[in-house]
Amino acid sequence: RLATVGRSSDTYLGAREGRLPRRSSVVEKHAVDIAYWFQFWWMLPLGVVICTIACASSVEGAVMFSPLFILGFPLLGQAPLRPAESVATALIIETVGYTSGFLGHRRQRCVDFETVRSLLLISVPAAVLASLAAGTVPDRALLLLIGAVMFPLAWLLSRSIHEGHSSEGGESPGGHPGGKLLTAADGRKYQFAPETRPGAAAALAGLGGVLAGLVGIGIGEVTNTQLMVRRHMPPRISIATSVPVVLGTVVAASLVRLLTLRQTGLAVPWNLVAPTAIAVLIGGQLAPLVTRLVPGLRLKQFLVVLFIFIGLSTFRSGLAG
Repeated sequence: RLATVGRSSDTYLGAREGRLPRRSSVVEKHAVDIAYWFQFWWMLPLGVVICTIACASSVEGAVMFSPLFILGFPLLGQAPLRPAESVATALIIETVGYTSGFLGHRRQRCVDFETVRSLLLISVPAAVLASLAAGTVPDRALLLLIGAVMFPLAWLLSRSIHEGHSSEGGESPGGHPGGKLLTAADGRKYQFAPETRPGAAAALAGLGGVLAGLVGIGIGEVTNTQLMVRRHMPPRISIATSVPVVLGTVVAASLVRLLTLRQTGLAVPWNLVAPTAIAVLIGGQLAPLVTRLVPGLRLKQFLVVLFIFIGLSTFRSGLAG
C-alpha cells in the first residue's frame, strides 16, 4: 500500500512539474502496437487457403508454412525467418489447427484411442529428444534436412493416394476377421486389421517424432500412411486417428522449441502466429466443403508436385548457404 501511495505521489508531482509523458506519445505507442499486430494481416487469407488445402488433403499445414516463412517471405517483400524460428512458428500454428481438428473427429467417434496411446508413447519422447538436438543444428544443415524430407513425404502422399483407393471399401464389418470394429457417431461401422507387428509401428512412430522435432513436419504423413498401409484402416478412421497423434507430438516439440529458442536468442514472431492461427481455424472448417467440390485425388496429386518443387527449392537454398 505504501508503494502504491508513493507511486501516486510521484505521479502527482511529475504532472505538476511537466515530467509525465505527453498524450501524443501514448497514442504513438498504441499506434506502434497496432501496427505490430497487423504487420502480417495478409497471412489471414493466405493461411486460410493453405490450411484448407492441407486439411482437405490430410497433410500437415507445416509442410507448406515452414518453406513459406523461409523461401516465400523474401518474394513477398518480408524478411525471411531463420530456419529454427520457422519450424517453431509452424509447430505452434499446427497445434492450433490440430486441436480444432481433434475436437471434430472426437465428436464423430472416429478415433481409435488404443492406437493413439501406443503411438504417442514412442513419438513424444522421440520428438522431445530431436527438438533438443535441433538446437545445435546449423541453419544450412536444417534447410538441407527440410528439403530432403520433402521427397519421401511426396512419395508417402502418392502411396496414400493408392491406398486410399484400395481402402474405400473398408466400411464392411467383416472386412478383417479378428480385427477391431469401430462404430462412428453416424452409425457407420469400420473394421480394420489388428496390430501384428508392434515393433514396426514403434519404429515408424519414432521416425515421425524425430522428423517433427527436427524439422516440424512428417509425423502426420508417416502416421496416416502406415495406418492405411499396415492396418488397412479406411481413410476416415486413419485420418481421425492420426490427428491426436500429430497433436500430442507437436505440442511436446513446440514446448521444447520455445525453450531452446530463448537460449539461442531467437524468438517466435507472435504477430505472425496470431493471424495465421485464426486462418487455420477457418480453413479447418472450410476443408469439408472443399472436399465435396474438389476430388481429394486431385488435391493430393497437386500436393505431390508441390512437395517436390518445395524440396528442390529448399535444398538448393541450403546448398547455396
